[in-house]
Amino acid sequence: MPWFWTVQHGVRLQTAGVRDAADDVIVRGEPAGGRFSVVYLRDGRLAAVDTVAGLTDFRPARKLIGQGARLDPTLAADPGIPLTDTVLNHPTDADLAAARI
Repeated sequence: MPWFWTVQHGVRLQTAGVRDAADDVIVRGEPAGGRFSVVYLRDGRLAAVDTVAGLTDFRPARKLIGQGARLDPTLAADPGIPLTDTVLNHPTDADLAAARI
């Protein structure tokens, strides 16, 4: 899975996965506060993440993207809930194969 990080003007920006214009976009946190994440769901699965000063979301998101994890969008929108606690179910081998297509 592709991932990238940079520091711009003292702020760490990180991204993982590949997003698509048709993905559902969920913002975790307040961008005006300077610390937030944007998660991208494709057919309910975490497809990509962008974080600004959000290492607590970035690390688990990389694993969840690789697992083809399905997230509850309502829970995923709450930055007070760890991203790993928003997983609906653990993917089966068939789910993982479908995610690779």
